[in-house]
Amino acid sequence: MLLLLMSCVKDGEKQIVDDLSPAQNATIYGKVTCDGVPVSGVVVSDGMVCGRTDGNGVYNLKSAKRNGLAFISVPSGYVTPYNGSTIPSFWKSLNKMKDEPERVDFTLQAENQDRYTMLFMGDIHLYSHKSIKCFNDTFIPEINSYISTSASGPIYASTLGDMTWDWYWYNGDRIGIEQYIPNMNNIRGLQIYNTVGNHDNDMQYNSFQEFQKYQEDWTCMRPYRKLQGPTCFSYNIGGIHYVSLDDVITTNTGGTTDKDSRGCWRGVTESDMRWLEQDLSYVSEDTPVVVSVHMPLFNMKGRPTNGNSSSVNYSVQDIVAPFRKFDKVLFISAHTHLLYNTEDYNVGGLKVTEWNSGALCGNFWTTAVKTGLNLCTDGTPGGYRVLTIENGNISSIYKGIGKKRNYLFRTYDRNQMNLDASKLGSYTKGEIAGENKDNWIYINVWDYKPSWKITVQEFETNSATTLKVTRMDECYDPLYMLMYEKGDTDTAPQLTCTMFRAKANSATSMVTIRVEDEFGNSRMERMQRPKQ
Repeated sequence: MLLLLMSCVKDGEKQIVDDLSPAQNATIYGKVTCDGVPVSGVVVSDGMVCGRTDGNGVYNLKSAKRNGLAFISVPSGYVTPYNGSTIPSFWKSLNKMKDEPERVDFTLQAENQDRYTMLFMGDIHLYSHKSIKCFNDTFIPEINSYISTSASGPIYASTLGDMTWDWYWYNGDRIGIEQYIPNMNNIRGLQIYNTVGNHDNDMQYNSFQEFQKYQEDWTCMRPYRKLQGPTCFSYNIGGIHYVSLDDVITTNTGGTTDKDSRGCWRGVTESDMRWLEQDLSYVSEDTPVVVSVHMPLFNMKGRPTNGNSSSVNYSVQDIVAPFRKFDKVLFISAHTHLLYNTEDYNVGGLKVTEWNSGALCGNFWTTAVKTGLNLCTDGTPGGYRVLTIENGNISSIYKGIGKKRNYLFRTYDRNQMNLDASKLGSYTKGEIAGENKDNWIYINVWDYKPSWKITVQEFETNSATTLKVTRMDECYDPLYMLMYEKGDTDTAPQLTCTMFRAKANSATSMVTIRVEDEFGNSRMERMQRPKQ
C-alpha cells in the first residue's frame, strides 16, 4: 500500500493511483493521459502492429520491438507537449529486451483545432555550411515571424523528405541528421512531423542486398529512427487524418565515397503496407486523409510514375489501394524539386489528387548562395506549401521564401530574351533560345491547376484587348537558364508544363496579367514593355 501511495501522480485536484501491469503476452504497455485524465481510443503502434487505448487510457501490444520504439497517432484536439524541439514527442525509444514487458506512457495537451495552418516543406537538404547559413539567413527569420504574427489558429508542419543529403554524411562538410536537428530547432514553437526521403538513409549499408533477401531496406534507416522516430506513422489534427508514409526503397550498395553506389525506387515495403492497413482500419470512412510521401505517384504531366519491380506495392494502384474506402484523399509529395499538381486521377475507382510541392532548398541552395535568388530547377521559387484548414475544409497556397504570399507567377517579355543557344546545350525547349520579336508574353504559373483563371489584357491608345492565353506543352524557365552553369548535373534544368503565353499586338504596349487560384488568391501585374 505504501508503494502504491508513493506512485500516485498529482495533477491539480486529481489523484491517480497507478498499479498498471501488462496484459498476458504484452511486451509494450502503458497509458495515454491528458492533464492526468486517461484518453481512450488513441491508436498506439510499434511500427508493425497497432492497438488502441481502452476506457482507462491503457494499451497493450504484443511486439517484437523490431523498430526499437513505440508511438501514438495523436488524436484530433490534442498535441504532445512542446519541449523546445521541433520533433513532437509522440514516439519514445524502447530500452528492454524484446521479450521483456516495457512500460511506455504518453502525455497529451488539449488544443482547439477548428481553424489551423499546416505547412509542408519538401527537400530542405541541409548538407554544407553554406546551405545551413542560407537556410538560417532566409527561411528561419521568415518562418519565425510567420509563427509569431499569425492569427489563423495553431500552426503545425511536416517535412516531405530529404532533410539532409546522405552522400555528405561521409563527404564534404560531413553534415548529417545530428546537425540537421539543432538547425531546425531554430524554428521556435513549431512541432514538425518528419517524412523520410531517399537522402535521409544511411548509404554505408547495402540496402539493395537486404531488399533482395528480405524485401526490406530496414537497416539503412537505423540512424533516422534513432533521432527522428518512426518512418511510417500517423496523426490527427482538426478532424483530418495525416499519414506519413515511407515510399522509398533504397538500393544503396554500401559505398560511402561513390555517388553511383546510391539509388532508390518508389515503393512501399510489405511490412509498411501491413502497418498502413492496420492504421487506416481505425479511421472512419468519411474522414479526410492527407498522405505525405517523398517520391511522387505522378509525373508532371499527371501520369502515374512507373514502379521499378514486379513485386507488390510498387504501382500507384497498389500504394493507393488501402485508401479506397475514403471519400477524400490528398497526397502531398516532393523529391523532384519541381512544382506541379495532379487533380482527381482515377486509380481503380478512387480519385487521387497529388500536389508535388517544390523544394525549400530550390536547386540545393546553389542559386540562393551564388545569386541570392532561390529557384527550383523548373523556375519555381524555393519555398513551402501552406494549408489552411477550417472545420475540415482545406485551402492551399505555395509560398516562395522571401516572396509575398500571393506571388503566383513570373512573366517574361519574349522580345527582350536572347539566350545563347550554344550555351544552353539541349535545354532550348519552349522556344526560349535566340531572338524573337513576335511580341509573345511568357507566364510561368508554377502551382497551376485547371480551375485557375489566367487573364491577359493589352492596353493601346484608347483600347483594351483581351489576349488569348495558351498553355505550352513543355518549356524551360528562362530565368533559371540564365543562372544554370552548364555541366552541373545536380542542378540541371527540368521542364515545366506550367508555362503559358499570349501574343500582343505591339512591342511597347502595357499588358496586365492576372492569375486567380481556386481558393480566391490572386495577383495582378502591370507589365511595362519593353521589360528586361
